[in-house]
Amino acid sequence: MNRSALVLSALTLVACEPPKVTPLELTGIAPTQGTARGGQRLTITGAGFDKSSTVIVGGRPGRVTKQTETELTVVTPSGIAGLATIEVTAGESKQRFDGGYTYERLPFLLVDATEVKLEAGPLEGALSTAADYEGDGDEDLFQAARREGVSVLVNDGEKLTQRLIDVPGTLLDGGVDGGTVARSDVYSVAAGDFDGDGVVDLFLGTAGKTRSQLLFGNEGGGFSEAASKFPAVYGSNQRATVLDSDGDGDLDLIVTASALDATDAPVVMLFTNDGRGRFVDASSKLAGPKLAATGVSVADFDGDGDADLFFSMTNETCRLFLGDGSGVFQLAAPDALPVDSSPKAGVAAVGDLDHDGTLDLYVPTETQDQVWLNDGTAHFANLTEAHLSPEVQPADSAQFVDVDLDGHLDVVVVERAGRMRFLRNDGLGRLFDYSPDIVGNDNATRTVDALVVDLEKDGVPELFASRSGVARPALFVTTLDIEDADEDGWFDSLDVCVEAPANVQAHRAPFGCRSSAECQAKLGCDLKVWGDSAYLSCAGPVTWPAAKTFCEKQGALLAEIDSAQESVALASGLAAPAWFALDDSDTEGLWKANGATPGWFNWAPMQPDNAGAAGEDCGQLLADGKWNDAPCTSTARVLCETSRFPTPVSSETCPSDAGVAVDGGSR
Repeated sequence: MNRSALVLSALTLVACEPPKVTPLELTGIAPTQGTARGGQRLTITGAGFDKSSTVIVGGRPGRVTKQTETELTVVTPSGIAGLATIEVTAGESKQRFDGGYTYERLPFLLVDATEVKLEAGPLEGALSTAADYEGDGDEDLFQAARREGVSVLVNDGEKLTQRLIDVPGTLLDGGVDGGTVARSDVYSVAAGDFDGDGVVDLFLGTAGKTRSQLLFGNEGGGFSEAASKFPAVYGSNQRATVLDSDGDGDLDLIVTASALDATDAPVVMLFTNDGRGRFVDASSKLAGPKLAATGVSVADFDGDGDADLFFSMTNETCRLFLGDGSGVFQLAAPDALPVDSSPKAGVAAVGDLDHDGTLDLYVPTETQDQVWLNDGTAHFANLTEAHLSPEVQPADSAQFVDVDLDGHLDVVVVERAGRMRFLRNDGLGRLFDYSPDIVGNDNATRTVDALVVDLEKDGVPELFASRSGVARPALFVTTLDIEDADEDGWFDSLDVCVEAPANVQAHRAPFGCRSSAECQAKLGCDLKVWGDSAYLSCAGPVTWPAAKTFCEKQGALLAEIDSAQESVALASGLAAPAWFALDDSDTEGLWKANGATPGWFNWAPMQPDNAGAAGEDCGQLLADGKWNDAPCTSTARVLCETSRFPTPVSSETCPSDAGVAVDGGSR
């Protein structure tokens, strides 16, 4: 054998020798505890780590930000308070620290983060739901808007931005100049992919015995009406809930307060879907008498894998229907619910309150709310006295939510008066009222619906509050810094003027008001909305120049009226004529609106007439929506207009003035 062959053979042997693998080993974790909100940086020491290393904390993936062979830096996910196992994987090797990390529960605290997390204008809000509208993986929100249809609040991962959805085939109520179709009076919205095309569709439940609407989502955004795909149904404060009633994988709908004719008494109706978005009335599969329910809670109460239905009733006892998986629902046995089955009940919350693996009910009522615990066979016992303190505030709905991430379900209740009540679970299933600890939960606005969501997909809940009375919705979160350095009532994380006690933040909302009630309290004016604009309607009476000055001091202008629909909307409820942006002071007969020539006029018969020696150079809106010219020195109500949607506030505006009243004085 020659020497060159020997050398080659030796080299070949060296090259084929397997690399030395360091066994995976865990030797330390620091720190060993942190907030249940997550975000804590952990250092895990040991050996055998590589670029493929992953870390699971309490069953959820952590984010590895740094890696060497002997050290990993990991950002913890959110978790439930208590001991958590840490599991490290490198290649095919896996090691774990059982109970190696402790999550500490959060304070029982929710903070109104509307000013930084929610870009939304005022509307007459009703019920809401969550779905991925844009198909980007983020949960967006849909909010029903009385007399306006529905709005979508698009989630970009940082904040929600409101868009008003153009509901097809609608005009303003009492439309003029050929407008005959009433704008949808939407009370609830249910969202899901009803036709199986991968795009979110909507069912709009209505009020006032108007016809419900089914809208199919369009690829790229927007909706098209699909009236032929849904029976003609008329609503009276309908609540619509999505479910798979027959186990075929399609989304069906159960809708309360519905009728096939506008003159019929409203009852519960079940509609099944053929998978392509065509619904048929399957209410006959609700075996039993027709129900005049206020709401329905869908869950598997008897543990057989099929959807069951709990109906909240107003003038009768509540009812429980058990599903058989094929779409038929039978009335449960008479002893399934407590003897006093809560007449005048609101929509119930469903969850495992006592940690026994079965679904219980929190039933809000007109008097004392009730706690019903499930024995696992859909038989409920009323154990209110053991779990709930006495209270007498009438309530409309309830939801379970784990506010402090301690693993025990808390409760948010929407009271009929519009206040939210927050009940903390002490870990034994007993609920105590912590409402005063919720910042921003005051009586200045009227909440009609509270929706628990996880907008950031971090396991930490947020709460969306829909409000009536022409008001901005609100978003409550647990994650804001609550320091207030200048003690002006605005947390530093929300404060534009951190070092100056100024209330400039309020001007992010139209006229600095969260609701019409707040505008009335601050300025003596009603807040109205139409299209993209918000309006102040003030009693005055003041002259036209004083009205113009007042509007400008609110960061607005006298209202410009550009259409018959807008004219009717603003005239609605007017007790006396009101000044708006119209005058011919510079040149007689050349009418201007804030310096520009209007493209549309709506003069009353025989107007303008420039009557009287002093002349009539300023425009008034009359109660019928028509216009009149009047002396600018006479007095009338005031209509101001600004953008409906919040505008950013610059720190250059610090500090703010205290506001100006409609009579020109300070407030």
